[in-house]
Amino acid sequence: VEVSFYNVARSLTIVFNVGFTSVLLGQGTSLNTMGCLAVVICGFLMGTNGEVNFSMKGTMAGILSSLFVSLNSIFTKKVLPAVDDDHWRLTFYNNVN
Repeated sequence: VEVSFYNVARSLTIVFNVGFTSVLLGQGTSLNTMGCLAVVICGFLMGTNGEVNFSMKGTMAGILSSLFVSLNSIFTKKVLPAVDDDHWRLTFYNNVN
């Protein structure tokens, strides 16, 4: 899969961020945000259709990458209050353990 298409698949990170924020953090989202996500998803689908060297394996790698990047940021946000919202302390704890 080409790097440019991998980046198209990575664009789904924002979609996963909004979804996981809702599910894992219990925060809602606005209708405007949902409309913007629809544009991102349409762009992903158009990029998928226009890809000359399409590969399901490469597409899944990009999607999974987006998913895990999103989960990392969501769980970081969820854990930050445990360290008084100090991202340096969280970094220290992550590196010491």
